[in-house]
Amino acid sequence: MSMPVLDEVLVARKVHPPVLPDHLVHRTGLIERLDAARDDLRTRLVLVSAPAGSGKSTLLASWIAARPEARTAWLQVEAADADPATFWTYVVHALDPFVPGIVDDVLPAVQGSGGAADVVVPRLLRALDGVAEPLTLVLDDHHLVGAEQVHTGLQRFVELAPPNLTIVISTRTDPPLRVARLRVRQELVEVRAADLRFDEAEMADLLAPVATLDAEERARLLERTEGWAAGLVLAGLSLRRSDDPGAFVERFGGSQDTVAAYLADEVLRGLDEVDLRRLLETSILERLNGPLVDHLCGTTDGAGWLGDLARGNQLVIGLDDTGTWFRYHHLLADLLRVELARRRPEVVPELHARASEWFAANGDAGPAIDHALAAGRTDRAADLIAAHATSLLNAGRFVTLLGHLDALGATVDEHLGCSVLAGWLHLSQGRWDVARRHLDRAEALVGGDLASPVVAPLAITLELTTGDVGAALAVARRVRDAGAHVGSARLAMVVGGTFVTAGLGREAVEPLDAARRLAEEEPDHFVATVTPVFEAIDALEVGDVDLARDRAERSLALGREHQNEHSPLAPLAHSVLAAAVDDPASARLGAELAGTSPRNLFLGYAHVCAADVLCAVGDPEGPAHLRAARRIVDAAADPGVVGAHLDRTASRHRLAPVDPGRGELVEPLTEREVAVLRHLPTSLSQREIAAELYVSVNTVKSHTRGLYRKLGASSRDDAVRRARELGLL
Repeated sequence: MSMPVLDEVLVARKVHPPVLPDHLVHRTGLIERLDAARDDLRTRLVLVSAPAGSGKSTLLASWIAARPEARTAWLQVEAADADPATFWTYVVHALDPFVPGIVDDVLPAVQGSGGAADVVVPRLLRALDGVAEPLTLVLDDHHLVGAEQVHTGLQRFVELAPPNLTIVISTRTDPPLRVARLRVRQELVEVRAADLRFDEAEMADLLAPVATLDAEERARLLERTEGWAAGLVLAGLSLRRSDDPGAFVERFGGSQDTVAAYLADEVLRGLDEVDLRRLLETSILERLNGPLVDHLCGTTDGAGWLGDLARGNQLVIGLDDTGTWFRYHHLLADLLRVELARRRPEVVPELHARASEWFAANGDAGPAIDHALAAGRTDRAADLIAAHATSLLNAGRFVTLLGHLDALGATVDEHLGCSVLAGWLHLSQGRWDVARRHLDRAEALVGGDLASPVVAPLAITLELTTGDVGAALAVARRVRDAGAHVGSARLAMVVGGTFVTAGLGREAVEPLDAARRLAEEEPDHFVATVTPVFEAIDALEVGDVDLARDRAERSLALGREHQNEHSPLAPLAHSVLAAAVDDPASARLGAELAGTSPRNLFLGYAHVCAADVLCAVGDPEGPAHLRAARRIVDAAADPGVVGAHLDRTASRHRLAPVDPGRGELVEPLTEREVAVLRHLPTSLSQREIAAELYVSVNTVKSHTRGLYRKLGASSRDDAVRRARELGLL
């Protein structure tokens, strides 16, 4: 069973502000400044930018707590959110309590496009347009995201967000956004390190529970720490144990440059061996709870130990209201990891291995894979990646998976599941040569059997994508004849879809029926959504517009239900529906959505449908879609029904003559002969071809005889074979 990509506990933790310390200093001036920024409709972005330990997260969490009536969404950003699909998925969930329906409206676009900014941001903005009340979105620790794709999308989101939305970014370093441009337009409010420094009154409030300092000692401590929040917190930890506060202040170096040494000398040295060992061993974790601590350390009281730590130490931060999940302050975590590597480097791989085991057993694939890689257990990581690839692919997390595969290195080429996965990923990104290299490696791992159920879906889809229907058909027939498709919904769908694309609708019925049945049993929501698309295309090809409409509408309904309407091939349902009911809006939408996926041959089909519908109503965009389809078809070795559909549409609207054939022929093919040739690989009779091309049966027979003569062929199958050899199909 695959792990869920998102679980409710993880979402709740990430969209919840950190738990505030028991003794909180109320920073009234800064909170009023944030209030003013939120109330000013000109403010698009509030940038809270300062080094670690400056008190950014605590300030923002206290601001939210002080204004419970304000509508404020929170996202705790993590390094894993560098994948644009992951980042925008959590943004959507953070906004969900305040924007009804946003998950259903936007998440499918995120998952289907892999988080592509040009798809996600417009959909997100449309969802926000219906919200009248002021809304704030806080992105905490945004510096952990270094992905250009995320920054590009966020830049566009900031610039186009409605006036009632204020975006707050908390970060150690300024993000690569157009900050200067926002500043000039007075659309930016900045809170910097100097603004976050504690004054003497705030410092006295912070230290009041642990020590009483006189005016001179307070001034001296403020001078040494420069008002740095983390320095003052650390000073408070030591003052609690100090018998001579004045002497402590005199020797305390509270600058950021000396804090690591101070932590090592003053904080860690004061711990007993049991607590120190547990802190060091759990420092490899980004987040931790009691059972996880016990699994790593072999203890039984992890939950109580964490709770006690958090209550007595502001360097241990609670992440939820239930007191379940915690993290170490970044400064403490960094020090502990350095100390662990210095004192006990030999245990680090084993600790990562244990952490991987725990996360895998508890259904969290991402950390399970990350810790397996950190442990150097690439075989284990490869198994995990392959086992959970489908759920991650369905969530659009291509960047995450590509990063995992890069980390595996040469192991990818020796692992069948990862070789196939790499092929799918590069195919989805339009890197077809790289995809083919991984396909070749996977083929070698299964003994050269392209019809293997593991390899065949990739082999067939790659050929269809790059425009060689004949090559895809050869593999599909081998799979069908071996009966390999009856055990896999996805393979059955791919086989059936190939027959449809080749114009062999009768041969497609059995595998598509199997795909539909297996998709319900497994279940496989992607297959359930896309199988009706192929059925709709076949119905449209034989002229059954009612069935085509029914299947296209079924696909769209399932796509909305399962939130995968933007997955590859699913948007073609809009195109078929447009052709069935003559709907220009659906025609444009189908071509637009198909363009977000590099599946070229099917993009050509969407363009033909758009051209047909738009030309029929005299829309000037129609011929442009036809030309776009022509470029794709002409580059294809064998475009199957896409080429036939293109010629039919061009003939109907008297547009764009077909290019003459190329290759070694007795003499060049005429335009009409090329049109007939593209129908020969299908199951259409000569009478049906005549109807498709709006000519008489005798004309088709005449063109067919000319084709046979010029191709040197004696039969229809021979003509198709010869045409493929010459690159005409």
